[in-house]
Amino acid sequence: MISKIVLTGGPCAGKTKVLSKIKRFLMEKGYVVFVVPESATELMAGGITPHKDNVGLYEFQKLILFYQYQKELIYDSAAEQFNHSEVVIIYDRGIMDNKAYIGNDAYDNLVCDLSTKVGFELSEQELCDRYDMVLHLVTSAGTKYFGYDTNTFRYEKEDEALLLDQKTREAWGGHSNLVIIDSTDNFDDKVDNVFNVVLNYLENRKGKKRVRKK
Repeated sequence: MISKIVLTGGPCAGKTKVLSKIKRFLMEKGYVVFVVPESATELMAGGITPHKDNVGLYEFQKLILFYQYQKELIYDSAAEQFNHSEVVIIYDRGIMDNKAYIGNDAYDNLVCDLSTKVGFELSEQELCDRYDMVLHLVTSAGTKYFGYDTNTFRYEKEDEALLLDQKTREAWGGHSNLVIIDSTDNFDDKVDNVFNVVLNYLENRKGKKRVRKK
């Protein structure tokens, strides 16, 4: 069984730290774990940036969306090789995150562009439903932990981070299994909250699978 889980949230929400910890945690529990890196960071690290002397914002988001879609197909294919294992794919942001950075109308155009590229019509809800669970990690903006020590490509100020956090939550609002992970005074508590939510979901899903087999 393959479980697909998105980690998203506003800037400086702790996704990078949570990802490394949760991968190790789940592997210790016997799961096969794949982690899909954040597409925007990969592109910017390769020199593709949303600036007037490189590519425009819309074109940048268009590249991210197509890259994310194709990358997810590759990870799906790899996960399907483990027919007798419990496989978890964790996404550092997913396809709906683009909407928070570009707005509703422009995102609709992006989906149309993606449909043209892949050769069949895609809907926004269909793209949202590609994942089994979405964890929104609330930004640490407004707390003493706010900072960008784990991602040199993040630059938003606190008020901008708070706004992006809200827009990101709204972008994923149509998902049936959206879980909000609030910021805490102790970051380890936030990590523990993620562990508990993910493990409970996976264990319950395994239980449901066993019931169906009887």
